[in-house]
Amino acid sequence: MLRLKTKLEDLERDKNPICIGVVGAGETDTGQKGSTLIEQIERVPGITTLIVVDSSINEAVSAFRESGIPERKIEITESFWQASKAIAEGRRVATQNSDIVSKLSNLAAVLIATKNSEEAAKVAFKSIMEKKHVVMLNALTDVTVGSVLKLMADNAGVVYTFSIGDEPGVILELCSFAQILGFKIIAAGKGKNNPLNRSVTPDDLREASRKSGASPQALASFVDGTKTMLEMTALANATGFVPDKRGMHIADFGKGHLGANAIVYGDITDELKSLRN
Repeated sequence: MLRLKTKLEDLERDKNPICIGVVGAGETDTGQKGSTLIEQIERVPGITTLIVVDSSINEAVSAFRESGIPERKIEITESFWQASKAIAEGRRVATQNSDIVSKLSNLAAVLIATKNSEEAAKVAFKSIMEKKHVVMLNALTDVTVGSVLKLMADNAGVVYTFSIGDEPGVILELCSFAQILGFKIIAAGKGKNNPLNRSVTPDDLREASRKSGASPQALASFVDGTKTMLEMTALANATGFVPDKRGMHIADFGKGHLGANAIVYGDITDELKSLRN
């Protein structure tokens, strides 16, 4: 991390930032907003968001505005050529046209934050075909076609990756750290910060949705285990581990602790097999 910080500071000092495009400024499949991510990126030295794509042009513009970009520096367009001209003149681009990001030669990478899984897959495919690195934040897209996109990216000489900040990426980092220390990884899992309720519906969570700002559908996926299953599948794809059983193993640690633990096993020892029961 120290080397990364130094490299980014060098890029900032040399006025040679990594230029990226972000697809999705509204709600992501984590229940957060893409605009918050963009605001964070704009604080990182050595990285610049040149274009934001969203089905709502207001969301795209707001993402830049909330990041401190003045209105006069934001170009709204659906034209590739107009977008290219605006970027060359030092402006940022807000658009509803996702085809633009894959074609822009200025971009080194595309960060896909939209919760529209089909759109995420299409943007990733086109970006890889145009030799751009792809950071995928949509877990459903990753577990469905991520392995195919990874193979395509390898063949194209670019990177396809999930994000480090979300749980699958963090767990993978921990696994790598443990392996560097000489440990054999036999299991990997994640916590769930609310009690498991497999029968919950979005209607049950409308009041909680109103208070949190996340959609009822997103909240339901957190509570009923859907999001946990998707994230663990992403981890399984990255590590080669397999679920310990259909639906995985859920351990209730009682009140005051994590609501449940979802575990994906790799090399299962006799001691761990007893957890299946």
